Amino acid sequence: MSTEASFSARVSDGANFRQFDLCLELFEHGDIAAILQLIRRESSLPPTPGQIPNPPDGDMSDRLKITAKSGHWDVEAEFSGSHASTFDQTFNNIYSQLCHPAQTKISQIETICEDDVRWLLQYALHAIPEPTSTDAVTMFRHSVELWPHKTAIEAWDGWLTYLELEQESTRLAEALVSEGVRPLTVVPIVLEFSKWALVSILAVWKTGAAYVFLDPSHPINRLQTLTKRVKASFVLSQDSFRAQIRDIGTRVLIIDEIGHRSSSQETSFAELPTAIDIGSPAYVIFTSGSTGEPKAVVHTHYAFCSGALHQAELLGFSDQTRTLQNAPLIFAGAVPELLFTILQGGCLCISKQEERVKDLSGCVRHHHSNMLIISSSSAAIQDPKDFKPRQTLLMGAEPLPAHTARKWAALHNNCNGYGSTETNTVATCCPFSTSVASQSVGPGAAHQYWIVDALNYDRLVPPGSLGEVVVEAYALASEYLNNEEATAKSFPPAPLWYPGLELKRPSATRFFRSGDLGRIATDGTLEVHGRTDPLQIKLRGQRIELGEIEAITIDALGRPTPLVAELILPQSQDRPSIAVFVAASASIDNLPAILLSENLELSSCQEKQLDHLREKLAPAWTNALPDFMRPAYLVPLTRLPRTATGKLDRQQLRKWCSKYTAIELAVFSTTKSDRRVRALTSDTELKLGEAISTILRVPRQRIHGNSVFTVLGGDSLAAIQLSQELRKHGLAASPADVVRSENLATLAEALDLTPPVNEPIVSIQGAERVIEDRNLNAEIVLRYLKLTADQVETILPTTDSQSRAIELGIGPEKCFVYHFALRFQGDIEMSRLVSSLQSLVDRHDILRTLFTRHEGRILQVILNELQCPLDSRAIEAGDLIDETVRQISTSDFQLDQVPTKFWLLSVDGLPKAVVLRLSHAQFDGISLPLLWNSLSYIYAGQTLPTAPQYSTYARAVLLPDMTPSIEYFKDLLHDCPFTDLAKRLSAVHKPQNRQLSRQITLNPAAGFTPAQLFQAAWGYVSAKYLHMRAVSFDQIVSGRQIRPIEDYDYDTSQLLGPCLNDVPVVVRFPEQQTVRQMLAQIRDQHTATARHETLGFKTILGECKPAHWPQDARMTSSVQYRGFEDRTSFPLGPAECKVEMMERNMDLEDLTVFVKPLRDVDGGPKFDVGFLFSDEVVEETQANSWFDELIGAVIAFSADDAMDEVVESLLGQI
Repeated sequence: MSTEASFSARVSDGANFRQFDLCLELFEHGDIAAILQLIRRESSLPPTPGQIPNPPDGDMSDRLKITAKSGHWDVEAEFSGSHASTFDQTFNNIYSQLCHPAQTKISQIETICEDDVRWLLQYALHAIPEPTSTDAVTMFRHSVELWPHKTAIEAWDGWLTYLELEQESTRLAEALVSEGVRPLTVVPIVLEFSKWALVSILAVWKTGAAYVFLDPSHPINRLQTLTKRVKASFVLSQDSFRAQIRDIGTRVLIIDEIGHRSSSQETSFAELPTAIDIGSPAYVIFTSGSTGEPKAVVHTHYAFCSGALHQAELLGFSDQTRTLQNAPLIFAGAVPELLFTILQGGCLCISKQEERVKDLSGCVRHHHSNMLIISSSSAAIQDPKDFKPRQTLLMGAEPLPAHTARKWAALHNNCNGYGSTETNTVATCCPFSTSVASQSVGPGAAHQYWIVDALNYDRLVPPGSLGEVVVEAYALASEYLNNEEATAKSFPPAPLWYPGLELKRPSATRFFRSGDLGRIATDGTLEVHGRTDPLQIKLRGQRIELGEIEAITIDALGRPTPLVAELILPQSQDRPSIAVFVAASASIDNLPAILLSENLELSSCQEKQLDHLREKLAPAWTNALPDFMRPAYLVPLTRLPRTATGKLDRQQLRKWCSKYTAIELAVFSTTKSDRRVRALTSDTELKLGEAISTILRVPRQRIHGNSVFTVLGGDSLAAIQLSQELRKHGLAASPADVVRSENLATLAEALDLTPPVNEPIVSIQGAERVIEDRNLNAEIVLRYLKLTADQVETILPTTDSQSRAIELGIGPEKCFVYHFALRFQGDIEMSRLVSSLQSLVDRHDILRTLFTRHEGRILQVILNELQCPLDSRAIEAGDLIDETVRQISTSDFQLDQVPTKFWLLSVDGLPKAVVLRLSHAQFDGISLPLLWNSLSYIYAGQTLPTAPQYSTYARAVLLPDMTPSIEYFKDLLHDCPFTDLAKRLSAVHKPQNRQLSRQITLNPAAGFTPAQLFQAAWGYVSAKYLHMRAVSFDQIVSGRQIRPIEDYDYDTSQLLGPCLNDVPVVVRFPEQQTVRQMLAQIRDQHTATARHETLGFKTILGECKPAHWPQDARMTSSVQYRGFEDRTSFPLGPAECKVEMMERNMDLEDLTVFVKPLRDVDGGPKFDVGFLFSDEVVEETQANSWFDELIGAVIAFSADDAMDEVVESLLGQI
């Protein structure tokens, strides 16, 4: 029975729009769904109707909508950029095949069209160098001829020139031959980091044999298995490992001993092979295998030599290279370190292994190394400043995260490497000089990359489509030793589509199915997007087959048992761990059938049973697996979770584990631990608990050792308060330490290990003297102001926030001028009040500061003394006070005068109100409660400690060299598009005059602050609306996270003055990013920005904005989280003083998200959320839409089960 199906697609590429309609007759209704599935897959669309992921250029906005009608299917597709043509071509190509003839089977359809193939051949085809007929020994001897007396090895146990390396390796080779080593055999080598590693490689090659490194720290059972796998007759080692490997199962040759025997027997050079067969094995590297046993990857001299020099050149190796040996010898990363270095005439630098592990950067400096191969996870824990400047780092073995790239990009030359053991190690790299982690790995040096259907090797996919990475080259492994099935699967013959390309190669190339998921980017280079097989993972840079762990575990249990090994990421952890989930109902009774949902409590009986299971499996893992493959958690379940279709639900396991911290999961640790929860008991814990209770207003009984600061309601501002509060008790913890701490117990432990605060942590050089500006002539300024030097405490520049407030206050905008009405409820003594106001001005230097302009700059002049600027007004009746206050609130100030002014309003001689005028150049919201406290204490006659002065803070902020901060923000912003939602057409002053408001309740997100949730939500709304993968907006920071000033008594939390600053936030949305990853990105950026938050926003926009931003660019939107408390009343003697702040509309940005937490409310954390805009800039309907999306996003991100959800799956495609 036939069915008519109609398809209508609208395709756009930003400028061009195309509409096409197709109608065809299908013989089975089910074919329609199959066709649509095919279209989605080949156009990189998800397997269900929805949106598609963005292609490599990152500026896409793609949408696919499928609607079923009676007898018809309507397909509406909207794309931008390169995907428009890709989808168009794919669509037309498929349907042209379907229609001729109509009976065409889905399996017969070719999704790639001729235009796609031509594009690939033009942009993605790279030359593969001709294969070589040279063996590796000959290549090394060429280096000896070029650089005989140059140092080849600089090691802790000796130096060797190239000529000496040639001679030493020949002597060892002769000794090996005399002991019975023969060509075409494999010699295992067990050595520490020393000169002998490279000597041994060359010696083994000169015998005609191949080498394989084994790790002496691995279990002896594993070493026995590997030795048997390569059918080794000998193991080459050194005396220090004799005892460890004596049971390895074959003869052990000790280098020193055989060298002595060889010299006494006078073995001649003629006994060595005269030629090396280039088709013979050169080296073997073991990788993890799914059957429970590792796979032995074999590389021939032909493969190694065909790629080595080309790969070395691409990676930057030369005769000036000094490579620090860093990769374990058993891993593929050691090949370029040892061999690429000497083939290019460089120097291999070798430190003792314990010294390298303890102080990697120190070893780099000691050897003056300029080349380091390192995994990105290892790079993440190093400080780039500790390394030699412009160090060349080749990062590989695992994906490169943004936070790692951000750390290294500014100071060093970095390269994102890609390759595998099978591709002659690092086969390609892509230099990165920015803070953005890229999935692009560049073009191959000696390899050509193709992308095929992950389910069909013989189907080439169009450019931009995801698929399996297939590598074509001569420089490929020859086989998996004695594993024909795995070899045939990974190294298949040329695919069916390949001959049709009509490529002219010198000889037949070989192909390798990598198992990596990738695509060809718009510039023709390769992008890598993970693995196609969920059972293959990368951990600490090493490829691991989870099946190997599962097989060993099942074997240890002694009976067929349902189990699964999985990579999990506990809450608040940076790195994942391996967990084994066992369906063990016979061993663990009464555990929930699905997964524990509320707590992780086990009965004593269950704990004993779990201990028994640990004791059974731990020895098997210890004996068969290296450290990096051993499970960290053993989780017994009554049954394993399944999907609706009966498949194992790995995602549910990962999601469940992510709900708990490592401490909470410790009950399932493979190492038995004490999980008892105790109350806070130590002096440090008690101080910490009291401080948190005071600051967060959390009942003391709710705070215990496992409490998490952010779950208790803490945010970044509260962290600053806690940090300052702890300093009063002699405890030092930064705000970042507080937010990132796993729990209060671990924070208390860290505090105990930190030196007590009894002296300045750091002194800011020159903070005690006035800033000396060569362009500032104090005499001219004083003469202009008609002041004497005795009247002035100091003259300083202004911060960017101060100068903006002054310019806007005296300009036509007349904003940033604030008036505060203090209304008294009760009796106030007139003389006492006037005296208190004078004391208030005396106490805080910012209140006696005037502002002036000098040579185009706004300066602040702090006066030694100032008679309180007071205007007394007698009001005839109390009901006229409101009108008088309104009139006063229109007053402005001028340059060259102190903005501070008081108006005292009285009725019948009794004070009823005071109005205070200040410029925003004198205060910020955090310091206002301090101002009211000061007035309250002064009026009450209480003795107050000396107040910290703003002039001291200004020196600390303005004095240091800000170059590092400028470079930081340049790096942060350099590739971020200019973010402009409102698309404002005029620069005319249009202050925000409309506000949308809503009150919401959110779930706490452990490890993240509410401010970060709102920033993430606004970033998503902006990115979705603008179709951009990176967006920027403004945030207000405290400006108080600076090191102690002058002496440890200076407390910025008690400072009256304008410390708040505007700094940019950049939120990036790579594909498949989870909510947790997005929030961690913002959190880590906030931590990094804290060190630079005092750099003025004018400087940021003037010197740090990218060249592609408009010349007059400003941040067009802002997220302001007001975590500090508004003080609306305070005691003044026996009276109560009510405070009302009167401010004027401002035009600082087009859109402002304003968030204020509500304290002392029931039912969970509540927030007042405001959305401010000008109705002359943004239509109200559009503002309402953005506001609704913002609220929806922040609620979605804070949901209990949202952390491991992909952002775009949760809320929609960007």
